[in-house]
Amino acid sequence: MDLNKQIIVKEQNQKKYIACLPGLLLVRYERDILDLLGICGENDTNLILFHAENFAPEFFDLKSGLAGMIFQKFSNYYIKAVAVIAFEKISRPRFRELISECNRGNQFRFFENVHEAEDWLVR
Repeated sequence: MDLNKQIIVKEQNQKKYIACLPGLLLVRYERDILDLLGICGENDTNLILFHAENFAPEFFDLKSGLAGMIFQKFSNYYIKAVAVIAFEKISRPRFRELISECNRGNQFRFFENVHEAEDWLVR
């Protein structure tokens, strides 16, 4: 999969970020995140915007470990990321707790609105 065809490099508030295109499944495995980190490096940014559908269903099942692995990679490589997600579609209580916890921090946050997500990402 050529990730360069599935992302857009955007700039807002004089900050460049990687925006994953909505509707595309991009993150299934650890190597997918590593590929995205490489794209960040190529574009001299540490900011990424995701949409819920960019993640495999396992991301939303905390027992799979995919979300934890992704968050660990972001932490290790100083990546600031945001995901646009419809909260009412999250049926797993543990994932709802994760959203609340993440939204207290400054590394990865969840928003329902792409404009709010972009504003947080580039401020």
